[in-house]
Amino acid sequence: ATTLPRAFNAYIEGLGTLWKDDPDTLRVEVSKREKTEEAIALFESAVAIDPAYALAHGALGEALVESYEPPDDQLRLPRAAAAALASSLDGRLASPHFTMGRIHRLRHEYDEARVELNLALEIDPLHLPARCELALLGVDLDDTESAESVYLEAIGLREKHWWCYYKLAIFYHDTGRDSQAIEWLTRASEVAPDNPDMYSALGVI
Repeated sequence: ATTLPRAFNAYIEGLGTLWKDDPDTLRVEVSKREKTEEAIALFESAVAIDPAYALAHGALGEALVESYEPPDDQLRLPRAAAAALASSLDGRLASPHFTMGRIHRLRHEYDEARVELNLALEIDPLHLPARCELALLGVDLDDTESAESVYLEAIGLREKHWWCYYKLAIFYHDTGRDSQAIEWLTRASEVAPDNPDMYSALGVI
């Protein structure tokens, strides 16, 4: 937390710029690249005002990783790691471990990635992005059975959360199981009937 209103306002504005909230106020989808850059600037402003603001450091790290586009952004991951380290001073936050898990996975440091993502889940068992990152780690290691299990576990934790269904459907599509992808996209559309992403994805598959 911060006691400085300007830092707090910059942080909140950054979140509003970067993340689109679902009905449960869980951040699940990111904006376009230009919005990400705008959010990064806001988070940087927040930590410049209050260098001890762990939440803002954590959000900065997540945004930097989210906007990483190899091979041109070689400085972005070290900046994200530095932000995660600063936010880890508050041991109650899952964010720094999630960010470091993503960084390690992007660097193909899979054992380190798994350790960090599991630490994030120890702190926050409902951190769905960390679970999805673990699933992607399974895909990277050609362990699709493990990846599928992680997605299904996430659905078990949040049965009414459309994003889990959607991510599992995309996984099935990417692994050549389109009939299962359609099944889970249909379930996702039932959970979130007003979400146009479901119908767009169904049209593609």
